[in-house]
Amino acid sequence: MDNDGMDFRSFGGIKVLFIGGTGRLSKDSAELALNLGYDVYLLTRGSETRNMFVNPGYKMLYGDIRDYVSCKSLLNEYFFDTVIDFLSFNIDDIKTTLEILDNKYKQYIFISSATVYKKQSEDEVISEKYTQVGNDTWGYAYNKYLCEQFLVKNFLSSSRSYYTIVRPYVTYGDTRIPYPIVPRNNSYEWSLLFRIFSGLSVPVFDNGDTVTTLTHTKDFAKGLVGLICNMAAYKESFHITSDNITTWGNVLDCIENSIGIKINRLYVSQKDIYDVMPEYKQVLLGDKGNKMIFDNRKIHEAVSNLKFDISLQTGINEMIKFMNGHDKFHIHDYRWHGQLDRLALMHGSNNFYKREYKSMKELILYLSGRYKALDYLYKMRN
Repeated sequence: MDNDGMDFRSFGGIKVLFIGGTGRLSKDSAELALNLGYDVYLLTRGSETRNMFVNPGYKMLYGDIRDYVSCKSLLNEYFFDTVIDFLSFNIDDIKTTLEILDNKYKQYIFISSATVYKKQSEDEVISEKYTQVGNDTWGYAYNKYLCEQFLVKNFLSSSRSYYTIVRPYVTYGDTRIPYPIVPRNNSYEWSLLFRIFSGLSVPVFDNGDTVTTLTHTKDFAKGLVGLICNMAAYKESFHITSDNITTWGNVLDCIENSIGIKINRLYVSQKDIYDVMPEYKQVLLGDKGNKMIFDNRKIHEAVSNLKFDISLQTGINEMIKFMNGHDKFHIHDYRWHGQLDRLALMHGSNNFYKREYKSMKELILYLSGRYKALDYLYKMRN
C-alpha cells in the first residue's frame, strides 16, 4: 500500500480515455492513472503551453471533441473501459460527446461541478443524498446540472454501459490559484500574484471569513481514479472534496507565509466587487460568496483508503514555486487590473498598476477597466 493511501496494484490492460488530460484539473488525474498502470489515452487538441504536461507514457489522440466527424473517425477502432469527460459544459457538448463515443466504453465519467447543489440554508452541509441539485443562480452551474439530467435519462435503459457523475468543488494546483477574484480567463491568473508581489490592492469580501472547501488536484485525482471500473460508482454521483475546510482569508494568509510579503488587502463587500465587475455577480452569489462544507462519506465508502492529505499551505507553496519558475504562465489581464484599480480608487487607495505596455491594445484594455466611461464603450464594442 502506498503512503498516499492508494492501492498501487497493477491495472495494466484497462484502457482509460481522458477527454482533456492536460488541463488544470485533469493533468494530475491522468498522471496518477498512468502511474497506477492503466493504459492512458488522451484526446486533446494539443497546445504549446499544455504539452509540458504530456507524459511520454500516454497514448495521444489529437482531435477536437466538438468536431463530430473527425473525432468519430479518429475513435472508430477503439473501445475503452472508462472514458472521463472533462470538456462537456452544456447540453450540446454532452450530446455530441456521447454520440461520438456511442458503443465505445463500459463506463462514462462525467466531470460535473459541486456548484450544481442548491442549498436550502447557509449552514447546510452538502451531501449527495440530501442536498438538492439545480443551482440556477449561476449559468455555469445550471448548465452542468442540465448535463447531469440529460446523462441520467440517456442511460436509464442502458444495460451495456454505465455513467458516473463526479462533482469537484474549488480545486487548485500548480497552475491554478485558489481565490474568488482572479481573471475569468484562467490563463491570466498570474495577474493576482503580480499584484501581490507589487503591493497592489487585492479585494477581500466579508472580511475574508467566508468558509469554503479547497481541494488540491492531486488529492482530487485519488478520488477520481479510484472510481475507474469501480462497481460502486456505476450510476452514482459523487462530490470529491477535501475533508478540511478553510476561509478565503486563510488562502491569502498562506500566500503571505509562502512569499514573506504582506498582502495589501482591500476590504469591500461582495456588491462593491460586482458593481465594478458585473461578471463576478453570479460567481459570488451562486458559489464562492457562500459557505460551502461537504459531507464526504460517500466517496470514502466507494474508494477504500482514500486520504486527502495535501495541506493548503503545502499546495500554495508548490503553486507559487511552479508559477515563479515558468514564465510562460506570466500573462497579464490588463482590463482586470484596471477594474481592480477602479475599485481601489473608490475605496480611497491610490496605489495603481504601473507597467510598460507593449502595445496600444494592452493600454486600451487597462483603461477600459479603469474608467467607467471607457468601460461602457468597451462593452458596447464587445
